[in-house]
Amino acid sequence: MDKFDFTFGGRNASELGVKATQRPNMPAAVKKIEETNVAAMDGSYYLDQGTYEDIQVPYSCNFLVPDGTEWDERVREIKDWLFHPTGPSRLIKNDDPEYYLRVRKVETSEFTRIYRRLAQFTVTFTCTAYQYLVRGGTRVPCPEVVNNQYETAYPVFYVTTKYPKGNTATITVNGNAVTVQITTPTTIIDVERRMVYTGDYKIVNGNATETWTAWCWLRAQIRLNSAERRTLQHWSMCPTGGAYDRSIF
Repeated sequence: MDKFDFTFGGRNASELGVKATQRPNMPAAVKKIEETNVAAMDGSYYLDQGTYEDIQVPYSCNFLVPDGTEWDERVREIKDWLFHPTGPSRLIKNDDPEYYLRVRKVETSEFTRIYRRLAQFTVTFTCTAYQYLVRGGTRVPCPEVVNNQYETAYPVFYVTTKYPKGNTATITVNGNAVTVQITTPTTIIDVERRMVYTGDYKIVNGNATETWTAWCWLRAQIRLNSAERRTLQHWSMCPTGGAYDRSIF
């Protein structure tokens, strides 16, 4: 595997004979800041909106075709991979395989034929400003206390119980108690999508009694009431529906 190889949509570039000619520079994240000028004040007033601009990750690539007559077919194959990915729109640098970027847009330059069998192009991935741990998408059991050492997270909580009727689950997130009504054996709280649904995917958003911002997991801890752990039987969490273990560029 080439040292600059990358994976997009679940496929390595090298699988298609595409070779990245250099490691891309990773841009720094830029916060969204609103600037206001006040006539009676020196300088400007800046309001941090709490979000980040997208970043662009360009890869300069080339590829060889065994026979010069296969040029057009190879270009179609590469475009199909980039514009119609069969897997998640994630970009993984193969020299940093534990993290991925969420891709929002893909653009390519012209495909330039340098020699009869050799061509080059640039592909630019527009991504969110965060990098995510691949293992963050794995559902894991929750101990009584879970700490977040990274950026604000939007986990997916799974609550299962043999005795759903009349139960209320309470979680302390960032020191604030948030609750959800348990009416079925499995209840799923998807914080990023702002949805509560049952194990058979029936939406029950009214069961969550607090605003969704209260569920966002800051650089703090989640504490599960020990008595409820016995009553509700099992807590687990899928750290990313997003963003557990995510860090900013």
